[in-house]
Amino acid sequence: MRKFALLLLLAPMAGFGQSLLTIAPENCVWHAGDDPSGALHWAAPNLDESGWTPYPRWTLNADEPRIWIRCHIDLSPLHATARPALQLTVRAAYEVFVNGSPAGAFGNMQTGNFTADVVRTFPLAAPIPVQAKSTIALRILFRGSLDKRFDLAPETNGAEWNAGDRQLLEDRRNSLAFVNGSQTLPTTIAFFIVGIAGVMMLGLYLSDRSRPAFLFFAFVCWALAIRRILEQLVTSLYPIPFVEDRLLDACLVAALTSAGASLEQSLEQEREAASASLDFERAAAVHKKIEKVNGVLRGLPELARPIEQLDAAILQRGGEENSVMVFWIQAGTIAGVFPLRFAELSSEPRSLDAILRANLEPAEIDAADTRPITASDRAENLA
Repeated sequence: MRKFALLLLLAPMAGFGQSLLTIAPENCVWHAGDDPSGALHWAAPNLDESGWTPYPRWTLNADEPRIWIRCHIDLSPLHATARPALQLTVRAAYEVFVNGSPAGAFGNMQTGNFTADVVRTFPLAAPIPVQAKSTIALRILFRGSLDKRFDLAPETNGAEWNAGDRQLLEDRRNSLAFVNGSQTLPTTIAFFIVGIAGVMMLGLYLSDRSRPAFLFFAFVCWALAIRRILEQLVTSLYPIPFVEDRLLDACLVAALTSAGASLEQSLEQEREAASASLDFERAAAVHKKIEKVNGVLRGLPELARPIEQLDAAILQRGGEENSVMVFWIQAGTIAGVFPLRFAELSSEPRSLDAILRANLEPAEIDAADTRPITASDRAENLA
């Protein structure tokens, strides 16, 4: 499957030949803020760039969401191309200008919102003039306060600036969407099955409402499935609103991390706001929601918690006769493993509590002396 996807990606690129032009970051400069004149003079090809900073030295500043980028490229190799176009991959809302003239836009320049279909193709006026350099300017607005991962650096953001035949660029975009989506599809299918398991959990809760833990685990399964499906859509360049996707993702993470406490807190704030505005009917309705959430949270088992906060002992039948293997879990990772051989214990009777303490206390000391557990270490233990 991976070989097929790679061939599909390379197939349209083989037709580019000399018609594919890539704008190197070294040929670009950037400037924070917006054109103070308001007349978009910063898009002019003859602008003095002496006060601008080289693009490879760009750094994120969430306090200044507006920036301009100017690049210079020789487009004369596309002079004979019937349908020349410019293809940009930038995760932000922006307007693009070619030699001072508007060439297109992506996203909302008022709110900074944009869709996940970030590989955009803009047609260029044909024929391309034979001249030394063309100036491509981008006026960008990004939501730095909502998406801390925003970056314009090519090595971290995957930002690309290409020019060539419009049809070939569109084929390249479609191939990227297929390849990226096919690589993450097996994981998405697995999480879709987790979502189906959530429906089963809901059925168990409806058959026995005295066990609200089933309802909580149903919501957990659905949250994980929804989050993975949204990631699949983003990877496949599906045009879903990007900022709303990140906000929903943050809400799901907060709800799962706090075991529902963040939901309860938001409902309490909504109830207080309704009371302050003398909307007592709405405040009473929100209060009923809070009581339902409290009922579910009170019925949660102690095991329901973030994995990094999990300390436990797992007992599993050993390979030897009359033996049990004990796995000591600390902070969500395996901190120690030791066997319990009942044949040996029969000659020296001790309580199970004393045996576990004698073996687990050294493991706790060793775990305290080791380096902090990283996300990759925890993922390896879970695997």
